[in-house]
Amino acid sequence: NKSLLRQMPSVAGEPRFTMLETMREYALVKLVERGEIEPIRERHALYFLALAEWAAQEWNGSRQAEWPDRLEIQHDNLRAALRWSLTHDPSAQTTLGLIANLARFWELRGYFSEGRAWLSKVLNLPDSSALTKAHADAFFGVSLLIQRQGDHATAQRLCREALAIYQELGDKRAVSFTLVRLSEVTSGMGDYDSAVKLSHRAYSIASEIGDQRAKANALGQIGFDCMRLGNYETTQSVLEEALTLYQALDDKMGAALAHSGLGELAVRKGDLEMAMSSLHLSFRLREEFGDRWGIAAVLGTLAWAELTQKNFERAADMLKESILIRTEIGEQGGIAWCLEKWAEIAHIQKDDGRAARIYGAAANLRASVNSAIDPTDQPEQDRIIARIQTQLGDEVFEAVWAEGQAMPLEHLIEYLSESSLRSTNG
Repeated sequence: NKSLLRQMPSVAGEPRFTMLETMREYALVKLVERGEIEPIRERHALYFLALAEWAAQEWNGSRQAEWPDRLEIQHDNLRAALRWSLTHDPSAQTTLGLIANLARFWELRGYFSEGRAWLSKVLNLPDSSALTKAHADAFFGVSLLIQRQGDHATAQRLCREALAIYQELGDKRAVSFTLVRLSEVTSGMGDYDSAVKLSHRAYSIASEIGDQRAKANALGQIGFDCMRLGNYETTQSVLEEALTLYQALDDKMGAALAHSGLGELAVRKGDLEMAMSSLHLSFRLREEFGDRWGIAAVLGTLAWAELTQKNFERAADMLKESILIRTEIGEQGGIAWCLEKWAEIAHIQKDDGRAARIYGAAANLRASVNSAIDPTDQPEQDRIIARIQTQLGDEVFEAVWAEGQAMPLEHLIEYLSESSLRSTNG
């Protein structure tokens, strides 16, 4: 009534209010003077824990697209709740609950390093040794952030710790989901035989308990495992089944993943019309959620499709956009994949010195995060690199490869821009 509060545009039907910073500071001083600040901060933390829990439940519902923006708007409040709980909750259960329930939001919006940092702070607390379900939930959630950044060894360790807790608790649904995550991480490290076994175990458990979402989740991973090994016929049927389940569950995020897998498969099979259709469907869904990692991944596959049609300028533009997003979120394995496609373009355009330099940079990135090239792709890449080495000669090849390995990422991005201009201008 005194104009001390200002109403902001509503989000999902919820009014929001703000006040001048000077008024906020004055109010905080008064709360401290009256001895009321700590109870207020506790209520604030518990409120935002409840909001995070509500969001986590909605990720699998028809309203899932609303939540990334709602949490983005409340992100500073959520951070404040995390800071308070770190110092006022000796058991760390509130902090772990916030981390577990916010992990999907952090993953969608690319806050990978931030999520990792919050978990690290909890694990450094003096009383954090007794592992609980809350620990398992946080380990599982943050493992995805770490896996997205390409730190497969750390992600694998967290998955295994979460799995051990879930198995001890007899939580079969959580076991199934964790096995899928473990399969994804394991395949990223190049152990495809183990990855396939893990995803099939996950599917068996999901079928046993009759959980359709867990089945869809496992089927999606089985499809990607099969694709990495070149078993395209099984990939097609499994990903289509996963897509059907996701659509029945009204799970748009799951559908986006299945569409992207089917799009990649179509590129590999040379069905460019199907590839473009599936990939653009996935892209639109990922844009709806603001899924930065997913957008970068689909851009990379779209670039691959353009490359196969010799649309090199469009492919280079998409690869650059994908690399820029992946650089911001710290996903080095994905950057390496994009670089390898860019090097392939340079080779096709008979710029083998540039191709070798870019391949060297990609190899360095992969080595830094223990990221493996898919078995079905390795032979062709080996053939391209062998042709480049023959064309340049061993001495020149090794010199430019080493230059690429030593190039800082920011210089590499500038170099790629020069590469794009040169290839466009002939």
